[in-house]
Amino acid sequence: MKDEYIIVEIIPTRSKRELGGSIVQVSCIKMKDLIMTDQLYVRQDLNYVNEPDIVRMLSYGDDYFETTRYVNSVEKKFKKFIGKTPLLIMDNSYTLDYLQDYENEKISIFDLLGVEDSDSVFEEIKTMYGIEDTQDLVTILYEALLKKNNDEIISGRKK
Repeated sequence: MKDEYIIVEIIPTRSKRELGGSIVQVSCIKMKDLIMTDQLYVRQDLNYVNEPDIVRMLSYGDDYFETTRYVNSVEKKFKKFIGKTPLLIMDNSYTLDYLQDYENEKISIFDLLGVEDSDSVFEEIKTMYGIEDTQDLVTILYEALLKKNNDEIISGRKK
């Protein structure tokens, strides 16, 4: 982890882009040498999202996210933010589907943390790395990377 990476979480309206889905929320932490250098939290204004389940799921953190009326603005801001930087992704099917056209290198953050994608993966990560509860999944992943790195240094596995 001695370069620049971006931890990414995307929330789409559908499980596959080909079903008419779009990315309505993006959370990102940019880091260099495991030091946070920038963040992006952007979502489509929920008043313009026509998917009631998505609106319910995203009914948190209103003051945390920059909002935009237009869904294509979410993806434009995301593309500008990530540039060509490698992405640490949650390798679930919808993330892989929505990011398939992006040329950025994609690395499974779950593989780096030694976990597999499941319904309880975030509870497992919080327990494994002693992380407090938060609504922000990219922060959980970032803190887990920091703790994993510190544990490896302390145990002498990393020099």
